Amino acid sequence: MGRRILVVLLVPYVAWLVLDYDYHFIDGVNLVFHEAGHLVFTPFGRTMHFLGGSIGQLFFPVALIVYFLREEKRFEAAICGLWAAESVMYIAWYMADAKAMAIPLVGGGIHDWNWLLSRYGGLESCERLAAGVHLLASFGAIGALIAAGRVAFEPGSDGEAVSERGLTAMLASEFPDEASAAQVPDGLRSGVEAQPAPGRKIRGAAAFGGPPRR
Repeated sequence: MGRRILVVLLVPYVAWLVLDYDYHFIDGVNLVFHEAGHLVFTPFGRTMHFLGGSIGQLFFPVALIVYFLREEKRFEAAICGLWAAESVMYIAWYMADAKAMAIPLVGGGIHDWNWLLSRYGGLESCERLAAGVHLLASFGAIGALIAAGRVAFEPGSDGEAVSERGLTAMLASEFPDEASAAQVPDGLRSGVEAQPAPGRKIRGAAAFGGPPRR
């Protein structure tokens, strides 16, 4: 139920991101990773130094996506995908400001995208480039929300039911002998069941030491 509530609450948030994005509280976290990226990429030249901020803020959500996918946690991966898309929108917002440079910068430093686009001839097109980046991020955000919703609302989610595979695995862990027998072909199962394994106690009264004592 918690996952479903979260998905429902994220619907208006994603709509706001797509239609009217602006700097907000999550970008405070992105900014920390952004500044860390500058420090990490400084030794690799000025271009990588200025790109490093954007690379740094994307590294952590992407790393978490990979981690959760490897752990087969699709819902968590989708939520981190939404974070990554929002971070790209932050980059687009910053990119759009490359010419006007109206955004206050941390420490009053050089505007990353003004420097990059001026050097590589894209300053006059900064707003169009930013709009394209924002559009791509919007598709990413909507896709991540849909992926999270599919996981949250699929049958058996949030403990509503146990899947057949999950039930089989649970029974196998609780009753290993029966699970082994279940894997024997039907034509041989009767013979296998008729011959108890060496050292295995027969079910019934003998398994408890004989008839009940009075």
